[in-house]
Amino acid sequence: MYRPIFIMEKEFTSYQQQIDILKSRNLQISNEDYAKHCLETNNYYSVINGYKDKFLLSTSPEKYMNDVDFNHIYALYEFDNALRTQTLVILLEIEKTLKSVILHDFAEKHGAFAYLDANSYSTSNSNCRDQVLNKFNEIIKNANHTKYINDKKYDTIRNCINKGRQIPIWVMFTMIDMGTLSKFYTALKSETKYSIASHLSNIYKNILTTKDLANCLRIITEVRNICAHNQRLIYYVPSVRMSGNNYFVHKYYGTNYKSNTLNNINCLFIALSHLTNKNTLEKYIFNILKNHKKLQEQYNNENLYLYLFSKIGLDFELILKIFANCNSFSKEK
Repeated sequence: MYRPIFIMEKEFTSYQQQIDILKSRNLQISNEDYAKHCLETNNYYSVINGYKDKFLLSTSPEKYMNDVDFNHIYALYEFDNALRTQTLVILLEIEKTLKSVILHDFAEKHGAFAYLDANSYSTSNSNCRDQVLNKFNEIIKNANHTKYINDKKYDTIRNCINKGRQIPIWVMFTMIDMGTLSKFYTALKSETKYSIASHLSNIYKNILTTKDLANCLRIITEVRNICAHNQRLIYYVPSVRMSGNNYFVHKYYGTNYKSNTLNNINCLFIALSHLTNKNTLEKYIFNILKNHKKLQEQYNNENLYLYLFSKIGLDFELILKIFANCNSFSKEK
């Protein structure tokens, strides 16, 4: 006779029990009241399970390295939380500009309504093309569905439909997310991609190839999702690789660049260098450096601090180079 196997769920633990568990695993807690407050306001899973990995000596049984304090883990959590918040702000601005430029250059070449025509896209990216067309048609279908009749976000689409008008690309683009925008660009014909990349190069005064832009869009999409869902940003691993021929990769790394150099959050800073004005990027980098200094002050053990950042992979030499480049640009103006 078949008997189902049930996995035992973890039982509820109070804040004091959570602290006792951590102490039993060799984690120092120099201020229990502060630790309780942190766990009350942020929860155990987000703080401990999210950031303990780099501090563990072993996982089975779970044991922390000597001299690791709760404050070290919480300081890293706060650093990542601030980085995520600041990054989301800058990505929302980038998304706004990207939508504006992409829809403008597409409409200029193909017309305001050709985004629904499969012939407007490259035949070499049929998968992305089909996904994008399906998304557009899904939006139009939802606008007509009784389920969404009171959903205000469909009002502009519904207004066009009710008046018997076609839906122009600038109206449709108010409905799409960054992931769809990235796929839309990937699906375009080469000449349209080139026009968009050149347009953005002119806005931000740097060299941006179509391949670089496609990579930047993918990275921005992935990071935006991480930020929006409060996931760990400092451990981000991109699904694409920046080429050593990339303008900023070559500028900042030169011949020292290796294929795995930007297989982490540092690729985000290259993408932002391409798609952000220098003043905004300078403020963003300044805040990272300020928060990093605050984090560093939380670590009374320099060896632990150096070990931690060697594992995370944040390249502060790169960050400082970007900051210096923004600073010199501001002085030239």
